[in-house]
Amino acid sequence: HLANKLFALGYMLHRFKESSRPWAVYAMDNKISEIDESHGGSGKSLFFKSLTFMSNMVTFDARNAKLTDNAHMYDRVNEQVDLIYFDDVSDKINFELFFGAITGNMVVNPKGAKQFEIDYSKSPKFCFTSNYAIKGMDPSKKRRLLFTVFSDYFHASFEGYGDERTPKDEFGKNLFSDWNEEEWNDFYTVMLSSVEFYLNQPGKLNPPMDSYRDWE
Repeated sequence: HLANKLFALGYMLHRFKESSRPWAVYAMDNKISEIDESHGGSGKSLFFKSLTFMSNMVTFDARNAKLTDNAHMYDRVNEQVDLIYFDDVSDKINFELFFGAITGNMVVNPKGAKQFEIDYSKSPKFCFTSNYAIKGMDPSKKRRLLFTVFSDYFHASFEGYGDERTPKDEFGKNLFSDWNEEEWNDFYTVMLSSVEFYLNQPGKLNPPMDSYRDWE
């Protein structure tokens, strides 16, 4: 799991886009949520927040059921954007709507301006977080998605877990905002090392997927 997370970080931080690696990172909880049951609090959002200190990210609240109905959804996107992040995707999202932009050129339709197209080599990479497993897993989705799985060591307070456990409980300080210079140096070292790790891997490095064997 650690190797997979370093690989995913390195992939998202590395700006070059290989046509043989047209992946979108999909972060989810190891504990699969049942229908209409959402757990969360496992650290997925912090994982992606770390990328904002080293890349240009456009974020969407993916709990909005009508998000993909908006013809101008990508109006904040241009060639300077590194990552498009869909936070807290519902179990009803239609991933096929993103396939074209993930694997090919990206069409942007800004409000009040002329539509334009960003070449694949200069378009941003996609990443998603969700408290749910993907429905209807098929080879097309598996080919495009790079999974990363978060345990429930950190968790919100709900039935079966008692009190919540947060990174602040663990480390005695808020990540990022309470760091000193030494901690920031450690952070940047890990992030840059993750790029090196990614570049040294021959192919996709998915995490252990014991809870998702039915996807194979």
